[in-house]
Amino acid sequence: MYYFDSNIFILPALYEGRRSEKAKDWLKKMVDGEIEASTSVLALDEIVWIISREAGRQKALTEGERILELPHLKLLDVKTEDAVRMINYQKRYEDLRPRDAVHLSVALRNGIHTIVSDDDDFKDVEEVGWESLVEK
Repeated sequence: MYYFDSNIFILPALYEGRRSEKAKDWLKKMVDGEIEASTSVLALDEIVWIISREAGRQKALTEGERILELPHLKLLDVKTEDAVRMINYQKRYEDLRPRDAVHLSVALRNGIHTIVSDDDDFKDVEEVGWESLVEK
């Protein structure tokens, strides 16, 4: 099981290029049933907000609905304990942003140890593996 950060959905919806194509590849693997993936309600919030700012409310809502219908994608709740862990992860990892620390907490609480993200602030996190959209 993989945890998809919000940018896996945002990049293909808004942009073209290498990173967008890699994100599409991950999404295709999931839709085709080659992998199982999850994300959180926080990620869905981020996706709709960013797409709304960049491309308008209607496109954002359409993308949000599409994501909710994707096969092999599990939408995970954010719980109070994730907020507590967010603070602890931010104390431990100086470059980890608050939302990414919540994503980390949700993933780990659900037994997921690989995060797929365009954000390099996951690269130094020891608790999970990081699958980057950038060639290593």
